[in-house]
Amino acid sequence: MIRPIALFSLSAVLCSSLLAYGVKDGCKPHSENFYGDSERGWFYSEAPCTKKDENTSVAKTPTTNTNKKYKLIPKVVEVPWDIIDQIDPEQIAEMERDAQKTALMYPTDHNVKQHRLLHKYVVKKSVAYAKAGDRLGRADTELAAWRSEIPLSAFARTASLKQAGDKNNETLRKYSSMAGIVVITQRGCGYCEKQIPILEMLREQTGFTYKEVDMAQAPTAVINLGVATTPDMFLVLNKNGVPRWHRVASGLNTLSEIKQAILIGLHSLGEIKDNTIIYK
Repeated sequence: MIRPIALFSLSAVLCSSLLAYGVKDGCKPHSENFYGDSERGWFYSEAPCTKKDENTSVAKTPTTNTNKKYKLIPKVVEVPWDIIDQIDPEQIAEMERDAQKTALMYPTDHNVKQHRLLHKYVVKKSVAYAKAGDRLGRADTELAAWRSEIPLSAFARTASLKQAGDKNNETLRKYSSMAGIVVITQRGCGYCEKQIPILEMLREQTGFTYKEVDMAQAPTAVINLGVATTPDMFLVLNKNGVPRWHRVASGLNTLSEIKQAILIGLHSLGEIKDNTIIYK
């Protein structure tokens, strides 16, 4: 009895032999002769072969290098003004971009004028749509109700900014008794002259006081504070009798910028914990 392992080994040998036979000299067994030799067994059958002619070369497909194709633009801007109101808006926008390219490459009076007129047409249509939408948003019952729910209208933005401004003023007024601004100036500094009235407005709105110091009168403080430009503003927080200094702004700043800078300074000194006041 042939054991299963021996039978498996025999099958492997036969398969490898057949594979080697099948590829010898480029020949393949013919199915009729391969299975027709019943006396010697099918694995002894001779298969007719067709040998490959070594002198025959395979023709290679020649590769050609085609030149890169470039997109050429027309030299003249042509706008179909007679049907412009019937053309799809996206196509008009594309037409406007193409007209600009042509006008840039060929800046003739005609091309530039046609592009400008087409651009004017696009802007005019956009403005008309915006005005109609604003008018309907106020007059139409359904749209008016929807608009009131969206905090993106001009009124809503104004109200939101005012609310934030009131909250900032309240916070600054709270710290005005223990903090103030020291502004370093110098004689002949035009920005310094413009900054002082703005600081006066800060005092009027929030009670936040300031002190102006001429850098020529305090050279030691200028060196210690590292003043390089004027005006240079520092927040001074006097808490428990210990003054803490923090630079908040350099150069000419608007009133809103100074307020925000003071709030950021108070946050940096660990006084303000509400991040919504700082990051808006």
